Amino acid sequence: VSTQSTWGQRKMIRTTLIARTSDGTILCETPQEVTADRTYVQAYHQSKQFLKTMATQPESCSVKFNENMFFHYVSADGITYLALCEKNYPQPYAFAFLKEVKEAFVGAELKKAYGSQSVDYRSKIETIDKPYAFIKFDKEIIKKREEFNDQKNPTTLQKLNSELAAVTKILTEDFELMMDRDRNLGKMGDLASDIKTKSNEFKEKSAKVKWQFFWRQYYVWIVVLLIIGGFIYFRFFFQPIHSHKLSIL
Repeated sequence: VSTQSTWGQRKMIRTTLIARTSDGTILCETPQEVTADRTYVQAYHQSKQFLKTMATQPESCSVKFNENMFFHYVSADGITYLALCEKNYPQPYAFAFLKEVKEAFVGAELKKAYGSQSVDYRSKIETIDKPYAFIKFDKEIIKKREEFNDQKNPTTLQKLNSELAAVTKILTEDFELMMDRDRNLGKMGDLASDIKTKSNEFKEKSAKVKWQFFWRQYYVWIVVLLIIGGFIYFRFFFQPIHSHKLSIL
């Protein structure tokens, strides 16, 4: 069977990743498939690079990686949920799947780790300093993935139909265009920072030049005024100590 015909037959969620939106730190992922399929392997590795750009991307989107693979993702409260799917896997199903993963992760995993009494989960997530802090959650993701991959299961279909009404039309973008956008935004940020630095340097130099100009223009008058002021002080106000003692005697 050719690779192309194989892709045409399959409709699956392949891998799921949960990451911190601000920097792409992986919090949990389902195991990478051991396969000779280069298309999947390339998409899997690029998905991790893509997650590092989430801070500048839309909150939800379907991203066409190549002719065979799509990234579907949702970002909320500082966390991004991404499903790496085959091109024929229905987009609404992918986002219904991500919705369930998100609800299970927040409703069970985060509550178990940090409690549920007025906890700011975003701030907690930002303090995590090591990847795969919630790797044990992969079992729950795998369970849900099996349910959503079995699109003929009556229970799954009923669940999907009840959830699809809440799934709105999702933006579809090209992978390279989104990566280029992130790189361009990064360059703009660097340029803005460079302009700010140079502006501060210009202000400092301007102040220094202004002071030098003032000194060169008025230093003669300042010296003359100091001499006159010193003369007046010594002539009318200064009294030597020995003269003061003689006057007392």
